[in-house]
Amino acid sequence: LAFDRAAELYRAALELRAIPADEVPELEACLAEALANAGRLYDSAKAYLRASHEGQDREHLEWTRRAADRLLSSGHSEEGRAVLQTVLESVGVTLPSSTGRAIASLLKHKAALSVRGMKYRLRKESEIPKAQLEKLEACWTASRGLIYFDGLTGANFHLHHLRLALRCGEPVRLSRALAVEAHMVAIMGADAKLERALELIAEAS
Repeated sequence: LAFDRAAELYRAALELRAIPADEVPELEACLAEALANAGRLYDSAKAYLRASHEGQDREHLEWTRRAADRLLSSGHSEEGRAVLQTVLESVGVTLPSSTGRAIASLLKHKAALSVRGMKYRLRKESEIPKAQLEKLEACWTASRGLIYFDGLTGANFHLHHLRLALRCGEPVRLSRALAVEAHMVAIMGADAKLERALELIAEAS
């Protein structure tokens, strides 16, 4: 109820049109977050898109990424995929245009991981360039948003995200990547895979 009330007040403030135009996007983003906390993910996505001028505001790419995440999480797969594509293009990543391309990309990431292994060096977020963090977050959104209705593409982005997380070494994002990898390994079913999944969970912890 408190989040719904906050959303009402943000909306009322916007409708009054009494604040400077350059402050409107920030207020739209606050409205979007309140709506998300109230469980109204689709409305939240729309507010984030208004805040980022439909994804054209590159300075606030995070708002567009959150819009894609909210759309995909609420089952609006086509709209979410379109917004996600904008985010991915902004960070220099391509959304595979076919099943064949998704498989080829997935195999490429698997091969790269086999060569480099799972080694990493922990670093603070402040030590990592903003562009790397943006790419990492974009791939995370693609991974978790696509995995349930486009499994191959989602798995491809999971591996891409894992590679980036290992390279960056930021603890929170790395823990997240390792935990998802544990899930992916565990569903393979064999006892050896389960043992490896438990090792990954321990590493993430």
